[in-house]
Amino acid sequence: MAGFRTPEIPREQRVLFAHWLEDALPQKHPVRALEFLLSQDPFAATLREMETEYALDVGRPPFHPRCLTALYLYGVMNGVRSSRKLEAACWNRLDVIWLMEGQHPDHDTMSTFVTRHGKTLRRLFRDRS
Repeated sequence: MAGFRTPEIPREQRVLFAHWLEDALPQKHPVRALEFLLSQDPFAATLREMETEYALDVGRPPFHPRCLTALYLYGVMNGVRSSRKLEAACWNRLDVIWLMEGQHPDHDTMSTFVTRHGKTLRRLFRDRS
């Protein structure tokens, strides 16, 4: 019984992951509940209000405010408030990759979004009934 554990999956071993991002997370995963919640009517008007603040005909298309709102809220739900950690999560965490549909906003984009829409985000996250 001497020695250390051997890796369960050596790095050289071929692994198969889900072919579809949708299949990568269980149906009862909390990120799915957040996605469902943000698609409901009480949030629609606020998100539409955020959409009107963007010029869509100039420069590179911006990230949709609904995606950045979801990322910010999911970060808050998981104790991740740092825009740099949210950026890293977009590359490394499967649940965040699913939520963002593979998009990778950088930390500056997240910080600017929260600064720009701070009041709206607070209003959005208040108790809705």
